[in-house]
Amino acid sequence: MFRGVFWKIWKLGVLCSILAICLAFLVLVNYYLNTEATEMLQRNRLLVQVITHEAESGYIKGLWPYKTLKMISDAEDILLLWVVKPSGQIFWANEPEMIGRIIQDPFLGLEEEKIRNSSFQGERIKLIGQPLNIELREKPWTLLLGVSFQQLRNAQWEIILLSMASLVLIVIVISFVVFYFSRRITAPLKMLIKDLGILGKEDFSHRVKIKTGDEIEEVGKAINIMAEEREVACRGLEESKETLAIKVQSRTKELQDLTASLEEKVKERTEELQERVDELEEFHRLTVGRELKMIDLKKEVERLREEIRGKASKPRKK
Repeated sequence: MFRGVFWKIWKLGVLCSILAICLAFLVLVNYYLNTEATEMLQRNRLLVQVITHEAESGYIKGLWPYKTLKMISDAEDILLLWVVKPSGQIFWANEPEMIGRIIQDPFLGLEEEKIRNSSFQGERIKLIGQPLNIELREKPWTLLLGVSFQQLRNAQWEIILLSMASLVLIVIVISFVVFYFSRRITAPLKMLIKDLGILGKEDFSHRVKIKTGDEIEEVGKAINIMAEEREVACRGLEESKETLAIKVQSRTKELQDLTASLEEKVKERTEELQERVDELEEFHRLTVGRELKMIDLKKEVERLREEIRGKASKPRKK
């Protein structure tokens, strides 16, 4: 059941659909994540520049932008926001317990903005470092901003689940579509196989009746033409057989008559030859008897001659 053309087409259609959907899904998800990550990073770079400007100008005026720092640090994608002195001491942090701690980081004392991959509290983040030119004639302070992509990962899983559900729905729809179109192909093929079976039994009067409007119908028409030609050929062959049978019967009658005539002639000739043989035998018998008589006569003559000679040779009495 599952080895027919229909099931092969169905499995091929479903497999191609799954592969196409998975490929499209991977491309779209990768594009979405890369785009969102780039946009999120760009937004946070702008925030860092805003904070840097306000911190530098506010420090000179004696007004530190705590409100701005607090508002930015409360964002869901911000894991850490630190202002660090050149010595490594944290001057301000979004987590109060981190204030005053000494840290070691490659970004301390940098002269320009830098971005690198890092980890914080077991999570991978993008760490943005921006110099703060606050104290003159001293190394710049450093603003460290840690950007989390957990929201993107959560969105990724949501997209995966949604895509899986969509995939199942699409596979079901495609299965029905493939089933419909496959039946339109396999049903005429089954009819064609049945018709070929009938024609295979030499019933050339049978005709294929397939109306699909495609190549299968063309095949059916070609088979009908072949069946018609075979029917005509078979009919001609039957007529030839009948004609040949009549000719054979007529020829057989002629041969029988000729054979009877020849037998009659042979019989007559045999009788004539037998008469000749009888005559020859009679002639031979007569000839042989005559020869025997002649031999006997010759012997008698010789005997008489011998007697005469014997008498002649005896002396006469005086």
